[in-house]
Amino acid sequence: MSPVTPAQQSHGRRARPSLLLALVLVALVGAPLAWFLATRGAPATASTKAAALAHLLERSGTVTLHRAASAIATEPGAALLLGDVVSTGPGSTARLRFVDGTEVLVSENTRFRLEGSPGALRLALEAGSVVTRAPARGAGGAKGPSLTVATPRGSASVIEGSEVVFELSPERAGLRVLLGELMLVEEGGAQRRVVAGDALDFTLGEPGDGGAAARVEPARSEPLELRLSTLRGAPSMRTQGAEDFVPAPREPTPVREGTAVRVPSGAGAMLAGRSLRAQLASRSEGSVGAATGTPSGDTYALALRSGGVELDFAEGGKHRLTLTGAGGALEVAVGEETSAAVTQRPGGTSLTVRAGQAQVSSGGQAHTVRAGEVAELTASGLTVQPRPAPTLVLPARDHLRVYANALREVGLSLGREAGAAVRVEVATDASFREPVLAGRVETDHVVVPAPARGDLHWRTLGADGAEVSKGHARFLPDRARGEGAHPHAEIAETGQRAAVYFQGASPSLTFAYAAHPGAHGYRVRVYREGALGQPVLERKASGTRSTLEAGALSEGRYLWHAVPVDTRGAELAGGRMNRLELSYDNARRTLVLQRPRRVERADGRNIEVRGVAPLGMRLFLGEEPVALDAKGRFSLRTAPVEALVFRLVSADGSEAYWVRSLGEPRRSR
Repeated sequence: MSPVTPAQQSHGRRARPSLLLALVLVALVGAPLAWFLATRGAPATASTKAAALAHLLERSGTVTLHRAASAIATEPGAALLLGDVVSTGPGSTARLRFVDGTEVLVSENTRFRLEGSPGALRLALEAGSVVTRAPARGAGGAKGPSLTVATPRGSASVIEGSEVVFELSPERAGLRVLLGELMLVEEGGAQRRVVAGDALDFTLGEPGDGGAAARVEPARSEPLELRLSTLRGAPSMRTQGAEDFVPAPREPTPVREGTAVRVPSGAGAMLAGRSLRAQLASRSEGSVGAATGTPSGDTYALALRSGGVELDFAEGGKHRLTLTGAGGALEVAVGEETSAAVTQRPGGTSLTVRAGQAQVSSGGQAHTVRAGEVAELTASGLTVQPRPAPTLVLPARDHLRVYANALREVGLSLGREAGAAVRVEVATDASFREPVLAGRVETDHVVVPAPARGDLHWRTLGADGAEVSKGHARFLPDRARGEGAHPHAEIAETGQRAAVYFQGASPSLTFAYAAHPGAHGYRVRVYREGALGQPVLERKASGTRSTLEAGALSEGRYLWHAVPVDTRGAELAGGRMNRLELSYDNARRTLVLQRPRRVERADGRNIEVRGVAPLGMRLFLGEEPVALDAKGRFSLRTAPVEALVFRLVSADGSEAYWVRSLGEPRRSR
């Protein structure tokens, strides 16, 4: 059965006034002609056909209008007339409004016919799933019927202010009352009261077998168990009514409704139910709501006050989550394996679907959110838009390495252009037993949380389950090799040439020389070879060792000597001339980034980029190649950005990435 559309599958027992829904089941025993006339309606005149019964408010994907012998794609704003048949394709949804104000949210793979008249509206559901929302028109008093929804198993007249889900497939049919209540009239006139939160499943029999109404059974909800466990660090919890937070359990432990969870910086916690895993991120705080289950799906509730949570819904059933945050209540409904990320900010709530798709709704607005899209709930309403690409998107290749310290998310290429949906699996192990994400994705990459240290394996699977592409990356901290680490060399007074080879920055040097009788101190002078007229450096020393700071001498050939001096500073005879050669030697195997540093702000104009790449390798900054000198060194300036991505490609084609995140640019004066 197609997934129920938009997120109206809110928790069934919300604290709202009970609203009456009258349901009259039409038994089909021995009455095929009566059913045909009821579902097709009376013959329409030209005047009734011209009157619009409803309008299409919004659509997602393919929505087709069948009128007379024509089938046309329907756009928002289109008028729907008596006898029109509307159908949605795979992954497509729609929202329409009847002339009495009743809204209908239509799932994928759904087909229905418009019947009746403006005073007696009727929707004949032939396949799929719809959700009806009949507005309340008056305060107090009895509420009258609105739209009638007919199915081959019966019909229901929706009362003002009610909200009901209708589902129909060849295997089963049923309904769920989200708001209000109904009186079920069975064969023989018996009545049964059905309240919000309950579901009714109709076992489908052949017309005329007498079993349609007799097989109606209410699917009562049952409490579900939620378990809390510690993933890392030291999260804490507080049960409802308690005053203080206590350490959260290390192993999965049941928690009650109303339990608050606090996750400090660097920590992580997991809430797991029958069909939902909710991983609370570092610096998050929230509380657990009620969790209930029915044969057709589970419902959960979570209040998120700050931070973020990763959601993973299991395959099978139609599950829903009521998420309460700064922007209000966001209803999330899924009908397939789905992964999503929720972030709570002071201005609102955002939900990004990583794989699968979700129907989200709030305040009468409803949207379908597919993989690669983000829903934003703020004071101005609910919007959906494509998610911007992350800082780093890795190709579908093996043995990649990523060095980063502040990388929150990473994109994993699926090895194809965006288009038809494929199944994607991401795990921390090569056997895919430790899943991070799984589900359908239509974009050319999938976005997942980036581990600070560890492995990610990903693959795409075709319709037949065969592997289409795969990738693997190892994530490591950016230790900034060579940055700020200056080598040191000691040079003895031998009269011979001393050669010092270095990588990265030029080393610090210590000159060691013999003591001279009567010397009160020494003057150490360094000259460029072939230019003894003027020293490039001179230092005073009281002992027989003199140290130059790193970088004092650059690459080149030099002469040096230590001249003894007396108590008055007069130079004494002695001290020999020595040769020194400083030579840059690039025998490295990894990238050295001297600038920008790991923690650095842009200057408002541009960013200095400087470092050394191993010889024989190619370096890219973003997509642009970086020019290297004969010894692999590079220096350039680039425009201010939030992060720089360096890609180092070796001769055998293996790749490594460095991500340097930058702070807010300084404002130029």
